Amino acid sequence: MLNLFLLILSALFGAVGQIFLKKSAAACAGQDGVLQYFISLLCNGSAWIGAVSYFVSLGLYMVALSRTELSAARSVSAFSYVLVIVLSYFIFGDTFTPFKIAGIVCISVGVFLLSLSM
Repeated sequence: MLNLFLLILSALFGAVGQIFLKKSAAACAGQDGVLQYFISLLCNGSAWIGAVSYFVSLGLYMVALSRTELSAARSVSAFSYVLVIVLSYFIFGDTFTPFKIAGIVCISVGVFLLSLSM
């Protein structure tokens, strides 16, 4: 059960990382040239929060991976897709389409079924 908790927490940190990276990418858009864009990213707090969130996600995933099968761990980490879609809806105003909703249902059911084997 601890492994499942670690994997879900890893997925949550990964999703939060995606949100902050999206915020930083949008904030730095419009820079003249690639070098200026990357310098702008390096000076952006959201980019750093996103990178740290990814690092924490990786650490949690590695701990869980050392204690469970790769097939189960990787499948549960797919839950981050659901989290990103839901967070994007609330934070960025992304839309829910019937295909997104169907995808969320399929991923959620799959993650639930695979978590039963952990």
